[in-house]
Amino acid sequence: MATFTSAVQKDLSLRFVRDSGVCETTPGVHTLSGYVDVGANMSIPVGTRFSFGNDTVNSTQSAAPFVWDAFQILFESQEFAAYQSREFIFATESYGGHYGPSFVTYFDQQNALIESGALVGEQIVVSALMINNGWYDPLLQNKAYVDFATDAPGFGPLQSPSVLAKLHESFFEPGGCKDQEEACLAAGTGDASNAICISADNFCVENVFIPAVGDRDSDDLRQNSSALFPPEFYVSFLGEASIRAAIGAEVEYRECSNAVSRLFGRTGDVSSP
Repeated sequence: MATFTSAVQKDLSLRFVRDSGVCETTPGVHTLSGYVDVGANMSIPVGTRFSFGNDTVNSTQSAAPFVWDAFQILFESQEFAAYQSREFIFATESYGGHYGPSFVTYFDQQNALIESGALVGEQIVVSALMINNGWYDPLLQNKAYVDFATDAPGFGPLQSPSVLAKLHESFFEPGGCKDQEEACLAAGTGDASNAICISADNFCVENVFIPAVGDRDSDDLRQNSSALFPPEFYVSFLGEASIRAAIGAEVEYRECSNAVSRLFGRTGDVSSP
């Protein structure tokens, strides 16, 4: 199983750290109670974790060939050749709802080329695609913000009647979030779609997502947005010189890459098909 997770600019290891036993609520953590992957992983963007280098990938479409090439190198190695015949499951979450289907489609296309003799390589047949809590359709996602803010299960309305009315208007009005997201989807994935999709994403974030969440934490409505929840003491742990020395890291740990985020932001990838 190949696991791809988290947002486009974030480090995968933060998910492993959070899910594998590091006590997030206690400062000064020096030991781990569980398995944590802080080494190499192909799903991390350049500039996150302990990685460094140059990155020109600016969209899901342009990232797919690099992921394919990584698996080609992997299965060409005798160390991993034994796994080639096993069932291959592509597991994602969060932004993986967007890039997961795109990557699997690209893999299928490459496999077809190999089968026809038009391409030399190792076939990588994906038997299943898993998406957990995924962002897979910006139109549905933004509509869900409106619906959830209007009547959140267990909470009721999250915002005042005036804010909810404006939310509804911003989504449904002519030229609003719905119209702009539909225009982005219709524009396809070429360069001509960039400006349309950037505009759609910016409008929906500013006029739908932000007012829908208000002063709450978008990951936990019980929390106020001013509080860092959950705490991120693991960042200090991974930043310790002894940890870097133990794994041979050459640069300091970084959880997110603003550079990668900006590259993807310039193509409106989050809203594009």
